This record gives sequence, C-alpha cells and structure tokens, in this order.
Amino acid sequence: MATRKRLLILGYELPPVGGGTGHALAGLLRAWPAGSDWNIELWTASPPPPHNPVSLPGCTIRTFNCLKKDLHFWRSSESALLLWKTWRKTLGDTPFPDAVLVWGGWPLGVLLLSSLGQVPSVLALRGSDVPGFNPRTSGPFWSGLCRRVWDRAGCLTANSLGLAQLARKTARGRRIEIIPNGVDPRYLDIPLERPDPGASGQPFRILCVSRLIRRKRVEWLVEALAQIHPEIRRDIRLQIVGDGPEKTRLDTMVQELGLAPQITFSGVVPLENMPGLYGGTHLFVQPSQAEGMSNALLEAMASGLPCLVAESTGFADLDETLGGVDSPRSLANQILYLYEHPANRLKMGEQARQAASGYSWSDVACAYMRLLERVAESPLD
Repeated sequence: MATRKRLLILGYELPPVGGGTGHALAGLLRAWPAGSDWNIELWTASPPPPHNPVSLPGCTIRTFNCLKKDLHFWRSSESALLLWKTWRKTLGDTPFPDAVLVWGGWPLGVLLLSSLGQVPSVLALRGSDVPGFNPRTSGPFWSGLCRRVWDRAGCLTANSLGLAQLARKTARGRRIEIIPNGVDPRYLDIPLERPDPGASGQPFRILCVSRLIRRKRVEWLVEALAQIHPEIRRDIRLQIVGDGPEKTRLDTMVQELGLAPQITFSGVVPLENMPGLYGGTHLFVQPSQAEGMSNALLEAMASGLPCLVAESTGFADLDETLGGVDSPRSLANQILYLYEHPANRLKMGEQARQAASGYSWSDVACAYMRLLERVAESPLD
C-alpha cells in the first residue's frame, strides 16, 4: 500500500469564523475525495466562545487562539497573533508536510517566508488578500509583501477571472490558475416557482447576504428602496443577512429614511437554514464594489433566484444570466421592473440555476488535488 502524504492547509478562517473564504474552504474539504492519497491537517483560528469550528470528516483541525472578539470582523492584532502562533508551531512541526495549501494569502501566507516556504505549495487567492481589492490591504507595503509571499508559492490560483487580472498587477508575470467556487447541490432542489406576491397577498421579498463592510455597499439597497414609490414600497420586504462593522450605520440610515417596516437585519443565519431562506425569496441583490467569487451569489443562482449585481463574476456563463446595476437609482429601477414582471423573474431564475449547476465543489476539490500533486512533483510553476 502506498504511503499517504501529509497535506497542511493554512486557512485563517473556518465557519463560524469569517465569511466567504471560510465557507468556501469548508465546501472544498467536504467534497475532498475520500480515497485520496492525502492526510489533511488544517490550521485555523479559534472562534470566540462559546462557538466551535465546524467538524470536517477526514480532516484534522488544529485551532489557534488569537483572542478573536467577533466572528465576522478581523482586527490587525488578531491577525498578527494568529500569524505568530502558527509560526511558532512550524518551528516544531516535524517532519514537514509533503505539500501546503494556503487558503487566502493574508495573514497565513506570510508563513511561506519561513522555513515552510521550502515545502511545495499552492496559494489560493480569495479576494481581500490581493492588493487593490480592499483598501485595508492595498498600497506599496502590501504589494511588496504579497509579491514576496507569492514568489515562494509553487502555484497561484484565483477564484475568478477578475481577481486573477487584478493579482497579475502584483504577480510580475506569474501564471495564475483560475479555479472557481462550487455550490452545494441542495440549492438546486429548491422549487423554482415562488408564490406571486400580487396574487397571494404576500410581500415581494428581496434578499441580500453579505458581510456588513463598506466594500459591500449594502447602503445602495437602502437608498434604492427609498426611491421607490411608497405605495409600491409597502409591498416590498428586504432581508439583510450578515453582520459586520457597518451594521450600526446602516440601521441608523434605515431609521432616518423611515424604512424600518420594509427592512430587516437578520444577523448571521445558520447554514442549514439558508435553503429555506432562498426558497422564500423573490429576488437576490449583491451591490458589492468588488468580489472574488461570491458563495452567496452562486447559492442564490442555484436556488433559482433572479440576481442583480454591481460587479460581474468574470465567468461568461454566469454573467449573461445576471442583471447589472451601477447606482442606487438603476437598482431601484431593476427592482421595480422585476416586481412588476413575474414571468421575467422566473425566466431569469431558470437561467441562473442552469448556469450555477455547472459549478460543483467536487470539481473544485479534484482541481486542487491535481495541482497539489503537480507542485509536489515539480515545486515551481
């Protein structure tokens, strides 16, 4: 019997900590082929009490206490402490793993500048770890640091064409493989047809699933609803799922505009409840300024929802099914149009589901497994 190889995954967040990056990592590992040659060990941050990390069969999870205070917001001190504790762990981690998968270049990608950088590695870029994507991790210092870290990786990946194009401005000619996110097949089973809000007496339900940070521009949705005529607006309900430092500002905005009857902040919703939430919604909106590849958008598309976005995904088969918006006014107009045209909502939802059905976590896991095997045999791309 062949000796199984050791794969070390450095993933700074894992549910319930964080957002899309952690959920994508969990999706990848749940779909990892059971008969693979890899023994997987994951290093990640401990969630704040009383929370515990998700359980992932076939994966040994080692958590590091970085004194996290919030599930969905990272402080610089927390990132630094996580990096320091994991670096200390590498000093006694013998023998070295056969390969390393870094899931997100910051903060744990910096470990590639240590002796761990001698190990064949794949660095998966996810979004905010790419200079120019997020103001908090942009500028000359970050570009220089990222370039040094990326140069130590055997292979770079990005989850969308747009993110890869942005990363190439820093990567200095390095090849970047594009491996998209997948979607849980449960969402494909949600009935396409929703009760017509006009006929059933039910409100027209809009859903936004987002970390509440500036880059996500959730205020566009609030402003858009304020621009819709009050007689129509009273039949609309917006549910905002997620949490973050923008929550207080957004809530104040809702109160000042008199939109409290129409807008609900639901906080973080457990993953097992999301299919029911998508199934009871008529429209999904993502006004974000920048995205790598959004898990929530893929889930909404797979659920058969018409989707309005401010930024394309970079995948033509997905983008041609989405409605584009470029301002709160255009968003208000699109909402009003889809509110008044249920047949168009259904058609957009059908097309969205068809496109999303081609994105599976099993395919993503196989793609990463092939890359890891390749870099293990020939470390530099």
